[in-house]
Amino acid sequence: MNIGAILRHSWRITWRNGALWALTLFMALTFVPAGLLSGAFGLMAEAFSFRLDQSPRLAGLTEVMAQLRIMSASTWIAIAILAFILLVATSSITLILQAASMRGAALAAVNGVVSLAEALALGRERVFNIVKLSLLFGVIIAALSLLPPLALVLLADRSPLGATLITLARTGLTPINIALNLLLLLLLMSIALEDFKPRAAFGRARHVFRKGWWAFLLVVGLSAVSALAALVIFTVPLTLAGTMAVLEPNTGLALLALTCLCAGPLAGLVLLFTAVFTQTLYTLVYREAAKLTQP
Repeated sequence: MNIGAILRHSWRITWRNGALWALTLFMALTFVPAGLLSGAFGLMAEAFSFRLDQSPRLAGLTEVMAQLRIMSASTWIAIAILAFILLVATSSITLILQAASMRGAALAAVNGVVSLAEALALGRERVFNIVKLSLLFGVIIAALSLLPPLALVLLADRSPLGATLITLARTGLTPINIALNLLLLLLLMSIALEDFKPRAAFGRARHVFRKGWWAFLLVVGLSAVSALAALVIFTVPLTLAGTMAVLEPNTGLALLALTCLCAGPLAGLVLLFTAVFTQTLYTLVYREAAKLTQP
């Protein structure tokens, strides 16, 4: 497998195919509502571990925290169920769009360019298989994301030790979530690129990963580095502007607003490019690894 050639080919495909950018942007938009709800739920759960009475800077949150703490267990469970349903539902839409993007990248690798209509022409049977896959993994991933914070909320006041153990468990689940998402990606490519059914896709994904595991992990690393670069692009200027706003409020606040207007879109553009480029990389790496499995 010539990883250098794959990188160059992926670079050309990324810059010549606006349809792939559009599909990736649609993917991000479909997951925003559920992602925000899930993230907010996790943050509220983490807030239960704060001791506001020992943190003068957080004193302004005392009233908000008091309202959260008096919410009944049934209310918290209802919020978790709503977030769970949204996560599972949006995962189906997101995976269909991701499969279309992969198909589009594969077509672009052959034809040079691909249209949005060509990428979206997945076919009824393939879409049905993707939905079945998304329901299975959507339930597992949503449960791993929401059950620990829900348990933290329900046990925080009753069992401090239990709350500590739950927090540690959430940290331990991070590599499991990463592995599940990589497995889901491989299964999705087996369905989107080779028309395997979900059950057969497990065996196919295992064979393909064995042939190109190092290349897949390389793409994971590149994606992490690019995401870190986007974070630096946004946080470093924001931190400097925030410090200036504290020292010189008159000019600092204007600088802070200007920084957000400039650094925010730039960081978003870097993240979007990273998503398109790495997804194209995954697709081409899969195609080359799949060829190596042929007798």
